[in-house]
Amino acid sequence: MLEPGGRVRATLPAQVRGALWTDSILIADNTNTGRLMQARIDEELRKFQGTWVQIRCEADGVENPPDEFGDRPLTTFSGNTYVVTLPDGKVVLEGHFTIDPSREPSAVDWTDTCGTDRNRTFPAIYAFNGDQLMFVAADEGRERPKVFRSGRGETLRVHRRISPADAAR
Repeated sequence: MLEPGGRVRATLPAQVRGALWTDSILIADNTNTGRLMQARIDEELRKFQGTWVQIRCEADGVENPPDEFGDRPLTTFSGNTYVVTLPDGKVVLEGHFTIDPSREPSAVDWTDTCGTDRNRTFPAIYAFNGDQLMFVAADEGRERPKVFRSGRGETLRVHRRISPADAAR
C-alpha cells in the first residue's frame, strides 16, 4: 500500500534496503526493490485468502495426534488475519500473521490473539501446492523449522482450500 510521502507499507523482510520495522509492519522506501517485494508479498497474501479445511496433522513427529482443534477444523484467512472454527461453527482461535516469501522455504509468523496461546508468536514455514497449504510451526521461542515434517516442539498441518459454498455449510 502506498502511503503519503511515497512510502510503501507492507510485511516485507528486514533485509530490504532502507527498511524499518515498526510493530511487525515494515516501512520501506518507495524503491524498485520495495515495489517488487510488495508485489511478491501481495501475490502470496492472495493465495492465503479464503477458507481451508485441515486434512492432516502431525505434532512432535506423531501422525494424527489428538488435536486441540478437533476433527477437520476450518481456517479462514482474511487479509493478514485468521480464524479457526470447528465444523459446528465454534471459534477456537484467532490471530494475525506476517509472511516472508523471500526466504527458502517461505516463512510465516503466526500470532494468536485469543485462547491459551494469546499474544504468542509461532515461527513457521509454509508452502502452497495447488489447492493445498502446508505449514510447520514451532513452539514460541524455538527456531523456525527448516523442513516440512514435525520434530520436537513443532506441528505440521496440511489444509485444502474449500469453496465459499462449502464453507457456508
